[in-house]
Amino acid sequence: MMMKRQTLFTILLITAIVLIFDLIVDNYLLFHILAEFFSICILFTLFTITWNVKKYLGSGYLLFLGIGGLFIGILDLLHTPILFKKS
Repeated sequence: MMMKRQTLFTILLITAIVLIFDLIVDNYLLFHILAEFFSICILFTLFTITWNVKKYLGSGYLLFLGIGGLFIGILDLLHTPILFKKS
């Protein structure tokens, strides 16, 4: 059972790498948008975690980093090319 799961994961990982490489070669703008959204999701998750544990933090330094991550994520969202695409 474990070998099947590991084999399936390996096949999916190789397929994802091949598709991403094909995406980079054919459509760099789409790849850039996906990379931007991935980083935005990470930054918003960072903010959400730090905001929810703020009462357990000893100093405000980590909360400051989390709020900074939120603002960087918003700026990154504004930077995403799909928002300014002209039809």
